[in-house]
Amino acid sequence: MSLVNLRTGLWIRMGVASLLGLVGVLVLFVVEIVLASLISFAFVEGVPEMAGMVLVLVLVASGFLLGWWLTATVLARLVSPGALSERLAHDGVSDAAAGLGGLFWNPTQVVPPKYLGLAGGGALSFILLYTLIVDVLEISAAYIGVVVGLGFVGWQTYRLVETELRQDGAVRSDLEEAYGVIEDDEREPELRARVRRLARQADVPTPEVRVGTTRTPQAATVGYRAEQSVIVVSRGLLETLDDHELDAVLAHELAHLSNRDAAVLTGLLFPATKASMVLTRFNHPIILVVVAPVYVSSRVSVAIVARYREYVADAAAASVTGNPAALASALEKLDGDRSRRPDTDMRAERSTAAFGIVPPPWQEKRYFDGAARFVVRGVLGTHPSTDSRIERLRNAADATESRTVTAEQQ
Repeated sequence: MSLVNLRTGLWIRMGVASLLGLVGVLVLFVVEIVLASLISFAFVEGVPEMAGMVLVLVLVASGFLLGWWLTATVLARLVSPGALSERLAHDGVSDAAAGLGGLFWNPTQVVPPKYLGLAGGGALSFILLYTLIVDVLEISAAYIGVVVGLGFVGWQTYRLVETELRQDGAVRSDLEEAYGVIEDDEREPELRARVRRLARQADVPTPEVRVGTTRTPQAATVGYRAEQSVIVVSRGLLETLDDHELDAVLAHELAHLSNRDAAVLTGLLFPATKASMVLTRFNHPIILVVVAPVYVSSRVSVAIVARYREYVADAAAASVTGNPAALASALEKLDGDRSRRPDTDMRAERSTAAFGIVPPPWQEKRYFDGAARFVVRGVLGTHPSTDSRIERLRNAADATESRTVTAEQQ
């Protein structure tokens, strides 16, 4: 399949996934706004009672404090402070008695009057504000609840988007840690020159390049924008692949940057992220029934688009290098090498596995292994099977060779 056809198929999948995501986000917004509005309405309706209770408590505490202060003042004229603790000195409890005595003689330190004033003033302000808005201006509590709910949902969504954008840096840190990146690796200058050459061929800005010490052959890319992205490769990758295969892998990673795959997949994953936030904040069976389908559809959509983007990146790499067979050979080596390695080699990079060029080896489950593999690798997997990618690339290589032979015969 040609790169143009692949990209057309990708746009169709992205369109469907985006539509599902948009519907999901709208459902989540409605759920959040309704719940936040109901909670805000209940709070506004209860303001007079709650503020009144606070005022009563403040008055009671103030009366108690006043009585305490008068008692301490009178006793201070009759008994010298510290006399009791001095009498208890022989019992070894003079320090404790002195501490308690200090609290008794200074009631305003135990209950500072300014805090009572703040609590009373705040409660009185709430009552006056409620009276002004609801009784004088005749603005209903339901309307206030909706406004507060909209503001709350808008603020939480803004914070969520801001957090997701910051995750770019967090993922990069995780990748560099998983790959064992070190500063000024001796292979970086050569690798940087290779990436610069391929970036010019692909017509994309040259990303940063980092080399990790791990012997597991792996490569990954992170970054929402090509000019602020980084390609991380391991020494194991550099030692496993020949020059043509290394070029093909780097061209594949550059294709991800050119297509802004990280930003696209983060956007498609937003409904699932927001659904998780809603379930965390409003943990109720009815909310679960409404929100769970949004979460599942978002995760499935992301997986479908992510898998197809791997095919597009493979085809783009083959187009840049003109050598589909090299990438097929590289994928075969990488997948085979990782499958032979013990599972302990992969545990440190579980959270960054989705960013690698091939998925980590499957860990067989004791029970229901087939079902687990189908869900994790089939339904929610971010990579298509390596065998299917190799087959596509080899078919493309055969087609290229056939066209070359035909051209030479003519």
